[in-house]
Amino acid sequence: MFKNSIPAKFYRPYIVSLFSIIASLIIYNVFHYFFHLVNYNQGLYLAIGAPFIVSFPISLIAQKHLNKIYQQKIELEKLNELNNKLFSIIAHDIRGPLSIVKGYVEILQDVQKNLFAKEDLKYLQNLSNKVNHLLLFLDDLLQWSKNQIDNSPVIPTEFNLKELIMNSIEIYEETRISKNQELETQITDFRITTDKEALGFTLRNLYYNAIKFTPKGGHIYFYTQKTEKEIRISIEDNGIGISDAHLDTITKSKEWFSTQGTNNEVGTGFGIKTSIQYLELQNGKLEIETSLKKGTKVTVVLPTNN
Repeated sequence: MFKNSIPAKFYRPYIVSLFSIIASLIIYNVFHYFFHLVNYNQGLYLAIGAPFIVSFPISLIAQKHLNKIYQQKIELEKLNELNNKLFSIIAHDIRGPLSIVKGYVEILQDVQKNLFAKEDLKYLQNLSNKVNHLLLFLDDLLQWSKNQIDNSPVIPTEFNLKELIMNSIEIYEETRISKNQELETQITDFRITTDKEALGFTLRNLYYNAIKFTPKGGHIYFYTQKTEKEIRISIEDNGIGISDAHLDTITKSKEWFSTQGTNNEVGTGFGIKTSIQYLELQNGKLEIETSLKKGTKVTVVLPTNN
């Protein structure tokens, strides 16, 4: 900041000391003019020596500190540039080929059904699910990184909550069916004002976690409640639950934490941490009720008038 607003020569130690001495001499002479000090020469020496003795070492320390800040700024700019390049690679060099793979898999599923046995089609469907999930994860990661880099604010818009929830359910419908899980919904049809993209991200991740940590043949319950003060969106399952230690790590630690799902699904912990962050930015919160081997209930709580 200082490097951009003040020329470098003006905060060098000897320049600072010189300015300090000149200022001290001016003040001393003005003071002498009005109050007629007895020992002018002795005071003059003090007016010259004291500022130099004090200002020179202080300015040396200040210069070292400013240089350190300037070097940190350069390093941050390099890291930011590297970060932009990294996500550009993710967007083009990784997501692009995955989209092509997705296209080939869909062609095989739609056109070549008669050429494959049922077991082979099952593997194709599993592959399609994994590719779709990976593409969605990359999209969420890219959006999150863009928000972090641009320091994007919350952008509230009015939209139909039921449509957003049904879209989240549809995305993972094949994944849920592949685990033979029952889904029960009780979703009220009403409009809500909040950041649609952030809430959609949150609901997708929470719903996928319910599928992930619920065994085959399990049950998932998705429902909403609205009062004058708050909107509650709950996803409840009869899955494996979360231990107290893991729950503390998820809600209180800054670390990303994840465990394998009931079908050995893997994760990063990125989704739940980012969901909590998004909700806090929207004046909301995430409530988690869980019991080991009995299941988990997660509830998104948002103010009605957000």
